[in-house]
Amino acid sequence: MKATGFLRVGISLCCAATVCAGDSGDKSSDRSPRTFRSPTYGYAIDHDADWTVVEATRRLKEGEPPATASGATDILGRQASTQVSMMTPPGVIVAAQPVPPATDAEQWASKVVSTVFFMKQCRQPDATENIHVGGDNAVLLTYERCPQKAGYLHFWIAVVHRGFGYHIVWFDEPGRTAEDRPALDRMLSSVSFGR
Repeated sequence: MKATGFLRVGISLCCAATVCAGDSGDKSSDRSPRTFRSPTYGYAIDHDADWTVVEATRRLKEGEPPATASGATDILGRQASTQVSMMTPPGVIVAAQPVPPATDAEQWASKVVSTVFFMKQCRQPDATENIHVGGDNAVLLTYERCPQKAGYLHFWIAVVHRGFGYHIVWFDEPGRTAEDRPALDRMLSSVSFGR
């Protein structure tokens, strides 16, 4: 029984030594994902080991758009920042707000399309797909280039969990839809809701 405890400590120390060995520029040996648990929103999500996180300090208010400078978004990515232009894509933004009772994923997705238009002036997604996130129904909205001028690829996921409408937004350089979709799917498969 004690040997198992020593083994766990030994493995933990070995992993910590690997992580703390410094940034040599070679990320090939440290590919295992890390899990971020949002203290503000109560979800967990896996992300690349070389990503950092800017945690939300408050929840979105009802009807508030998920602006990165608001303090109400969790931001994940390389050099995560409230200024998305300072990040090296891809990145992910997550936020949630209260929604009326009995709101489903389709209804929430309709609101999200309006939010995207308000924030980025992109009228309609290029593709829409029903998916599951954390065991809940969700809608994946794909915007190939949003906004049109100098825009990003956005995978904007609308999911409702226990009275909160979640925005999960993957963004990257335009033209990377096929390359990014498998990584997005892996990340979404790791999502769990704790509340």
